[in-house]
Amino acid sequence: MTAVSTRSHWKSVTQVLLGIGLLFGLMAFVDHDRLLAAVKTADPQLLLAGFLLLSLQGIFEPGRLKIVFSSFGMGFFDCVGLFFIGTFFGNFVPGPIGADVYQIYRMHTIRPGLLKPVSLSLFLRLNGLFINILLALIALPFVTKSWVNAVNIHPDYLTLPGWAIYVILSMLSLMTLLVVSSWRHSRLRLLYEKICGVLRGFFQLVRSFTVNQHVSVAVLGVFVVLSRVASFYILVQAFGSSISGLAVIIIVTLTSLTALLPISFGGLGVREISLSALFIAFGIAPSDAVAISLVSRCFIWVLSVVGGVWFVLNKIRSKASA
Repeated sequence: MTAVSTRSHWKSVTQVLLGIGLLFGLMAFVDHDRLLAAVKTADPQLLLAGFLLLSLQGIFEPGRLKIVFSSFGMGFFDCVGLFFIGTFFGNFVPGPIGADVYQIYRMHTIRPGLLKPVSLSLFLRLNGLFINILLALIALPFVTKSWVNAVNIHPDYLTLPGWAIYVILSMLSLMTLLVVSSWRHSRLRLLYEKICGVLRGFFQLVRSFTVNQHVSVAVLGVFVVLSRVASFYILVQAFGSSISGLAVIIIVTLTSLTALLPISFGGLGVREISLSALFIAFGIAPSDAVAISLVSRCFIWVLSVVGGVWFVLNKIRSKASA
């Protein structure tokens, strides 16, 4: 085993342990008896409704993928598989980019070359972030007062958001230090040149899309975000709590931004801490907030199983036809 592969191996192990450690850290902040009681008393019908609403992404997101990757001959059903398999691989890549990595790989197998797939995946990622932030900015003026009231009602709960921010920033600083110290100047320059090449391709591709394509991708992106928002809103109801739908938009957006940190595989731990901290800040009881974050993670794992099965079946089918 070479030195490079050894470093890569230990980096992966570290990120797995970080994710598990963050989850254990989150669990240490809540009363386990109350957490179990919250899970046991949750409404199963509303839990199912929350899962189905989240699963609607499997319709809206493939629509976006079909528009963006149409030049690769991708049909809607192909893009459904792309979504679910990407969700599966998202559990094995730092941060939220597992789906992006699989999209790039899949397009590369159809038509060799990385610049265009990378640029298209970047377009989808930035488009989704823009929509998240735009919806949050629209909702922000309407939820500011309720957020302040929630904080005043539960001043003791502010310790969890504070710890969450501290842990996330500490881990990010540590990883940044390790990356910068391990890369030589030549490698940084090579990375810079690659990023510039991707950005040039990105802007060329953005200009190549028609207005109708831009609007369609944006509208479908709004529905993707709203399906997540609706899922969390129903989950809150399932645990006997209540929250404004506009507040959930803020929570989903901030969690999406936090999950960009490449601290652990699939954002494990980072996402749960962010969700719990934000729900608590908006007045949800800590046990319910943590339960909501854990159940939503289970929802993602169920969708990932679908993607894993889909991927295996594709491999079997391709071998049989070879």
